[in-house]
Amino acid sequence: MKRGRKYVTDVATDPAVLVQVNLMLDATAQQMEYLYFRWQDEREYEDFADYGAQMQKIAGEHEHRGVKFVRAMQKPFGFVFTIAGAPAGATYAITCLANGIQWKRKS
Repeated sequence: MKRGRKYVTDVATDPAVLVQVNLMLDATAQQMEYLYFRWQDEREYEDFADYGAQMQKIAGEHEHRGVKFVRAMQKPFGFVFTIAGAPAGATYAITCLANGIQWKRKS
């Protein structure tokens, strides 16, 4: 099921970095949505740390793009990462919500 994707235009972020973050969203959306819906069904029985490990693995598949996993988030469901070429200290988050998946700059 393809749900809505929200691409952010952040004037504080270099256009080349915006392209890379949008590519990251596209590349991870299907896997992240699967994890999100599974977590919604199983959160009473499963440990969130297992989901965090899966998110780290998903982000790790994009290290060749300069992506580095920072941490998993339970609410909102998703993960924080850095990306090569972004300003020092800039972090981004991919989050899944009931109505879709999105990214935004965290810091």
